[in-house]
Amino acid sequence: MNQTIKKLFPSFSNALIEDISANAMEQTFESGHVIMRTGQYIKNTVLVLSGSIKIYREDEDGGEFFMYYLQPGQACAISMICATKSEKSQIMAKVVEDAELILIPLPLMDQWMMKHRTWYEFVIATYRRRFEEV
Repeated sequence: MNQTIKKLFPSFSNALIEDISANAMEQTFESGHVIMRTGQYIKNTVLVLSGSIKIYREDEDGGEFFMYYLQPGQACAISMICATKSEKSQIMAKVVEDAELILIPLPLMDQWMMKHRTWYEFVIATYRRRFEEV
C-alpha cells in the first residue's frame, strides 16, 4: 500500500505514509454502492486509490444535484469539513466505477493536522481546490 500512496499522493511525507499504513483501513467498493448518505455522521475521511466516486446532494423529491467526482489521488473536501465539525453529512457519495479507498478514522485526521505538515497542506489544498471550482 505504501508505494501506491506515494505514487498517488506524492506530497505526503514518509512519516505520514507510515501512519496511514499503520492506522487506516483499505476497502474496495463496487459500482453503485452508496458509501455516504445525507444525515449520516461521518466516521472516516477517505483517500481514493482507484475508481470514481460521485458526490451530490439530494432534494426532498430524490432529485440529484451533482457536485463533483472524486478520482484517484483525491479526498472529499465536504466530508472533511463535516468531520472536523462533527456534523451530519449534507451529501451523498456513490461509487460510479469500482473503487479502492483508504478509510482514515476521524480522530486521526485532527491529530495528523498537528503532527504532519504534509497532511495539513493536503487538507487545505483539497478545500481550496473544491471551493475554487464552485
